[in-house]
Amino acid sequence: MVAVAVVAVAAPAARGGGDTSGSGGLGDPFFPRSGNGGYDVMAYDVDLRYEPDRNRFLGGTRTTVTADVTQPDGLTSFHLDYRGPSVKRVRVNGETADFSRRGQELIVRPDELVGLGEELETTVVYKGRPKHIRDPDGSIEGWVRTGDGAFVVGEPRGSPTWFPSNDHPSDKALFEISIDVPKPSKAISNGTLEITKLGRDRRLFEWSSDAPMATYLATATVGRFKTDKDTSFDPPGPPAYSYVAVDKAFSDEGAIDRGAEIIDHFDDVPGFGPYPFDETGGIVDPAPRVGYALETQTRPIYPVRPDPILVAHELAHQWFGNQITLADWSEIWLNEGFATWAEWWWDEEDGGATTAQRLDGFCQGGPFNPPPGAVPGPEEMFAGSVYDRGAATLEALRDVIGDADFFGVLAAWAAQDPDGAYTTDDLIALVKAESGLDAEIDDHFDDWVFAEGKPDGCSAPKAGTASLEAVLGVGDLAPRR
Repeated sequence: MVAVAVVAVAAPAARGGGDTSGSGGLGDPFFPRSGNGGYDVMAYDVDLRYEPDRNRFLGGTRTTVTADVTQPDGLTSFHLDYRGPSVKRVRVNGETADFSRRGQELIVRPDELVGLGEELETTVVYKGRPKHIRDPDGSIEGWVRTGDGAFVVGEPRGSPTWFPSNDHPSDKALFEISIDVPKPSKAISNGTLEITKLGRDRRLFEWSSDAPMATYLATATVGRFKTDKDTSFDPPGPPAYSYVAVDKAFSDEGAIDRGAEIIDHFDDVPGFGPYPFDETGGIVDPAPRVGYALETQTRPIYPVRPDPILVAHELAHQWFGNQITLADWSEIWLNEGFATWAEWWWDEEDGGATTAQRLDGFCQGGPFNPPPGAVPGPEEMFAGSVYDRGAATLEALRDVIGDADFFGVLAAWAAQDPDGAYTTDDLIALVKAESGLDAEIDDHFDDWVFAEGKPDGCSAPKAGTASLEAVLGVGDLAPRR
């Protein structure tokens, strides 16, 4: 989220002095049309009425997007990312607005120019069947229908299948998500369940969170779940609220019940700092067509019963990826490298291979390409090297700068402004500041993050190295994002 200076502006001007349209895309290296220009979103209020049997959004489904105008000349039109069902009407600041659709773009034309610094409140009413999309790597995301509802994931561009948005990680906002479903379905989202209204035939689940969130981290998963709410965390402090939902098709929930233990461990790591949100939990919902877990904010979602390493990976993302968010999708290794190093750290605590053994195992067999900081395109953004070479970059950095500076880097990285959007260059600058080194750090990142092939820093294995199969056995888990 970008801070907007408060300025005095004149009353809205009528259209006619020339069009000032916000851009329909931010030029992201991987997804140039994702995101939009001219405004900064403050909040989303998503109100869904869903019929699982027919996979339909019913009448009354709407999303209100509250934003501040950032374009100096104001806006006579602007874009929202939207791939969902038919739009029935659009209102801007209470007045009916013209609109059209082109590809993933919903183009809105208010009757009057909305000036710099003014509030832009856009309500989109829509109805029909939401669908999933297929990503360049062949995976699916968005509103993915299941046997009893929907498995809803949004990385990197699936959220516009179910709500109009400024769909880019650089623009985080507050969310309130309400889902009206028929009994006995339940609807699970991010944050805290504020109200469950019980009617004769339907239920309304209202979720809210007081922390900003990127659009791709939102969920509105629907199914027939066993649920467990817990407000008894010890020691006191965040998280104060846990909500776990496990599909009734599963006889057990896997390791999701170890979440509090894993969070406590990460809280104790010198560089993580306190868990960043008031809420936690998880969703376990069978979705074999999806086949990967995702760190949906406060409440990760799993398509299988997760084991502890997978839970650790997705919970680590709450710090690295959710609280501290990448500036664009070409920087995806900053999310996945940190979360994978954290899963290694947790596994060492849990009696598995040490992080040093993991590094040696990586050096024996990779995966080395593509380099995590030079992924050629979205087809490979979730390649194994983004995860494992990203984690190896951090563990090798620990060897270069020592434990004290390494954990100082983690602490400084996690303590940055959660409204910011961060790059590899930001990380390099931070490492230099913490370590007092310069050329050595440039050489390290050139070797480990940007160069093709096996990093030169992969030296002979250290004593006590585990077998490659033992060290890299994480590959046998359900894929993680």
